[in-house]
Amino acid sequence: MSFTDSQQPLKRRREEDSIPSRLEALPNNIILRSDIWYEDGNVILQAKNTQFKVFRGILVESSSVFRDMFSLPQPPSSDTQGLERCPIIHLADSAVDWRYVLQELCQRKHMRHSTQILLPVLSALLAIGQKYDFHELYIDAQNRVYRAIPATLRQYDQVKNPEIVGFPNDLAQWVALARRTGLLSILPWTYLSCCKAYTADKIKNGLVEEGNKSKLSLHDQLTCLAGTLAIHAAQADTTYIWLHDVDTPLSSNCATIYLCTEIRRDVRVEKFPLAPDIMGFERWDSRFSNGLCKHCAAAARTKHEAGRKQLWNQLPGIFNLPPWSELLKEREEMHTQQVFHILSKHSAHLSPPTENEAIISKGPHLDSRILGLAALWLNYTVKPLTLK
Repeated sequence: MSFTDSQQPLKRRREEDSIPSRLEALPNNIILRSDIWYEDGNVILQAKNTQFKVFRGILVESSSVFRDMFSLPQPPSSDTQGLERCPIIHLADSAVDWRYVLQELCQRKHMRHSTQILLPVLSALLAIGQKYDFHELYIDAQNRVYRAIPATLRQYDQVKNPEIVGFPNDLAQWVALARRTGLLSILPWTYLSCCKAYTADKIKNGLVEEGNKSKLSLHDQLTCLAGTLAIHAAQADTTYIWLHDVDTPLSSNCATIYLCTEIRRDVRVEKFPLAPDIMGFERWDSRFSNGLCKHCAAAARTKHEAGRKQLWNQLPGIFNLPPWSELLKEREEMHTQQVFHILSKHSAHLSPPTENEAIISKGPHLDSRILGLAALWLNYTVKPLTLK
């Protein structure tokens, strides 16, 4: 059903900061005209009680779902007559999410002109981008997430200042984002961060983040609580095995076995009290080897680094997730989709291939220049994602 000016009141809201909360609190009998309202637009999107007047061409160019929808014959109805001579398309999604998406599609407000992006914006771009196949929007949002959250130990060691506002706070929202969008490769790190940042009571009763309280689902609470206990046990058997297996000398070349053993016992008592921290991914600290002979110090460091890798490999299983080899496929698939999307756009602008460049094929094919570009692109983007 569509509404005219006489049927429902339409209001403008220009207070930028308060618009999302007002959209969420809108009464059912009020239709709100969004601040995204182009007078020369030719289609109206209505999400819940909020309308947006935009351009059909932008939707068609950006989304295969809208492209297919607009290609179908439209039966005459009150909605096709619409408002201001524009058809109204009803969407069963959050008005706040659609506002963020249209801000990006029509105004390039979030991804290109900002060095940082709000987590609710990112969540909206992922969810709506995935549902309606806004391909570039979805891929760009995925890239932001993958740059922020590591999926290899090497990336974990290099994480610095991600481009997402509030990061790494709002961990409960990150877990919800992963569940909502199916980006499972961000869950091992996110669960790990929850286990490191919060006590069992906070995980059960709610996480207070920048004054706002959020709560993990019961499933995620149990996952974090069980994961904390599992990591405590696993880090002793991996990263810090050189401390716990004190009955075995670290090096066969050790000439001060008794002294080195006692030093290892002392370090173990210091690092592993009754309630140890999660520290299995800490890099080697030269202070660990103070007092050890050079042979034992070298052996301890080697075991420590090997244990970190072993623990990282175990991390998804600790949280009852698929192994890294499976989780990394979603990132590799994203890069593959991105390169073929780029190639499909650029292939239309290439001049016809020469006889030497052409690939002989009876069916559809890409010329050798495009395949060469794909090979280079994949080499520099997919290769670093392999498990180390």
